[in-house]
Amino acid sequence: MRILFITDVDLGEPDGPTAHVLGLTEAMSRLGHEVRILTPPPLRMPETDIQLCCPPLPRLPKLLRPLFSHFGAR
Repeated sequence: MRILFITDVDLGEPDGPTAHVLGLTEAMSRLGHEVRILTPPPLRMPETDIQLCCPPLPRLPKLLRPLFSHFGAR
Protein backbone atom coordinates (compact mmCIF):
# COMPACT_ATOMS: atom_id res chain seq x y z
CA MET A 1 0.00 0.00 0.00
CA ARG A 2 1.21 3.53 -0.72
CA ILE A 3 0.75 5.88 2.24
CA LEU A 4 1.12 9.67 2.28
CA PHE A 5 1.34 10.88 5.89
CA ILE A 6 0.46 14.60 6.11
CA THR A 7 1.66 16.50 9.17
CA ASP A 8 2.47 20.02 10.27
CA VAL A 9 5.01 18.76 12.84
CA ASP A 10 8.53 20.19 12.45
CA LEU A 11 10.45 16.93 12.09
CA GLY A 12 13.74 18.71 12.75
CA GLU A 13 12.86 19.13 16.43
CA PRO A 14 13.80 16.15 18.64
CA ASP A 15 10.57 16.11 20.67
CA GLY A 16 7.53 13.92 21.34
CA PRO A 17 5.45 14.71 18.25
CA THR A 18 8.46 14.06 16.01
CA ALA A 19 9.08 10.70 17.70
CA HIS A 20 5.43 9.72 17.21
CA VAL A 21 5.33 10.64 13.51
CA LEU A 22 8.66 8.97 12.69
CA GLY A 23 7.88 5.91 14.81
CA LEU A 24 4.49 5.38 13.17
CA THR A 25 5.74 5.87 9.61
CA GLU A 26 8.82 3.69 10.15
CA ALA A 27 6.59 0.92 11.58
CA MET A 28 4.36 1.09 8.50
CA SER A 29 7.43 0.98 6.28
CA ARG A 30 8.74 -2.13 8.07
CA LEU A 31 5.41 -3.81 7.32
CA GLY A 32 6.14 -3.37 3.61
CA HIS A 33 4.19 -0.21 2.82
CA GLU A 34 5.61 2.58 0.66
CA VAL A 35 5.47 5.60 2.99
CA ARG A 36 6.10 9.29 2.31
CA ILE A 37 5.71 12.20 4.72
CA LEU A 38 4.33 15.54 3.53
CA THR A 39 5.65 18.13 5.98
CA PRO A 40 6.78 21.75 6.10
CA PRO A 41 10.51 22.10 5.44
CA PRO A 42 12.32 21.23 8.71
CA LEU A 43 15.17 23.38 10.00
CA ARG A 44 17.38 20.28 9.99
CA MET A 45 16.69 16.93 8.36
CA PRO A 46 15.73 14.06 10.69
CA GLU A 47 17.58 10.75 10.53
CA THR A 48 15.08 8.49 8.80
CA ASP A 49 14.82 6.31 5.71
CA ILE A 50 11.30 7.59 5.01
CA GLN A 51 11.06 9.90 2.00
CA LEU A 52 10.12 13.47 2.97
CA CYS A 53 8.12 15.72 0.64
CA CYS A 54 8.65 19.32 1.76
CA PRO A 55 6.75 21.88 -0.33
CA PRO A 56 7.58 25.51 0.40
CA LEU A 57 5.37 26.88 3.14
CA PRO A 58 4.41 30.56 3.20
CA ARG A 59 4.54 32.37 6.52
CA LEU A 60 1.18 31.62 8.08
CA PRO A 61 -0.16 31.68 11.63
CA LYS A 62 0.41 28.32 13.32
CA LEU A 63 -3.31 27.48 13.31
CA LEU A 64 -3.57 27.84 9.50
CA ARG A 65 -0.55 25.64 8.68
CA PRO A 66 -2.42 22.29 8.88
CA LEU A 67 -5.07 23.61 6.49
CA PHE A 68 -2.42 24.83 4.06
CA SER A 69 -0.57 21.50 4.33
CA HIS A 70 -3.77 19.60 3.60
CA PHE A 71 -5.16 21.73 0.77
CA GLY A 72 -1.78 22.87 -0.58
CA ALA A 73 -0.77 19.25 -1.16
CA ARG A 74 -3.34 18.93 -3.90
